[in-house]
Amino acid sequence: DRGRITMRGRVGALIELGAGFNPVLTGRENIYVNAAILGIAKKDVDKKLESIIEFAEIEDFINSPVQYYSSGMKVRLGFAVAAQLNPDILVIDEVLAVGDLGFKIKCLNRISELMQHSAVIFVSHSMQFVSQICTEVMVLDKGTVKYHDNDAAAGIDYYYSKFASPDQNIFGSGRAIVSDVQISSGRRCVNGEEALPLEYGEDLTIQMKLSLDVLVSQPAIKVIIKNQAMRSVADCFSEHCGFEIDAKRVSKIKLR
Repeated sequence: DRGRITMRGRVGALIELGAGFNPVLTGRENIYVNAAILGIAKKDVDKKLESIIEFAEIEDFINSPVQYYSSGMKVRLGFAVAAQLNPDILVIDEVLAVGDLGFKIKCLNRISELMQHSAVIFVSHSMQFVSQICTEVMVLDKGTVKYHDNDAAAGIDYYYSKFASPDQNIFGSGRAIVSDVQISSGRRCVNGEEALPLEYGEDLTIQMKLSLDVLVSQPAIKVIIKNQAMRSVADCFSEHCGFEIDAKRVSKIKLR
């Protein structure tokens, strides 16, 4: 492939785990190396050095060679360099999939701050992150633009409708399968159809079928309800909510 990109402004990029790092150099040395690759002058790095190290939360290892860093530590350092040096454009490609939840939240907060004065290009298959970050969504399929609009929620719906196969909704070993999920509000519109979406405080009934590959003595199930922005708004865990599931190969479960 070939083409041309014209850049106006300073670009910070986090496009591959460990990209721009020399494994034999220390974390401190690699801050300067990575910044130089991004076109950032040494004097600017000197002013931000301590804030970069503090943001990455790897002070105890900053003078150790990067080759001994874990994947999460590399992400911490790479993001800190790219985001703390106030780029005009920040490009992030999937790397936030690595790392602990606390640091991911910290990164999301920093991205929100940068978006006040910088352009952020966020590439991801995590619709939860897309919903939290993006104000405009572009969906690509083999290099072809399939959707492009400033309605992020509609873009996420399009992604799921076109690219989310049934296998992507399967987790674990598959020895327990939840199917035939039905959601009911318990009230009707004037035309007789179910009244959805629900308002805060209204009743909701969820019915499902649980099929077990082997007989389990004390099966448990957790249901999480998310809004259109992929944020959890309610959850129910059978062990905490005081109801038991029959130890049968096939069970029908009703939550209200």
